[in-house]
Amino acid sequence: MIILPDSVEINGDFSAIIVKGANPEVPPTDTELVYMDPVCGIDSVFQSVTVSFNDRIVETISEYPRLVKMKKVATKSPSMHAFWRE
Repeated sequence: MIILPDSVEINGDFSAIIVKGANPEVPPTDTELVYMDPVCGIDSVFQSVTVSFNDRIVETISEYPRLVKMKKVATKSPSMHAFWRE
């Protein structure tokens, strides 16, 4: 089996939470802002990625957002040129 580029899609809902000391995790209020790295985008919400086939782990990528950002910055895609001019 061959997986083609751009043939895998992840769907889901995203909810931001804030941990304040001993308080339980709560959603941000209207006065609190949640920022996301503009280079990583939604990829920044994944800590690690594990690929498996037939119950066999093929690959594990730790620090996935870091890898995504390094690849985007290294390749300097057209969207990155606009990012660095700002």
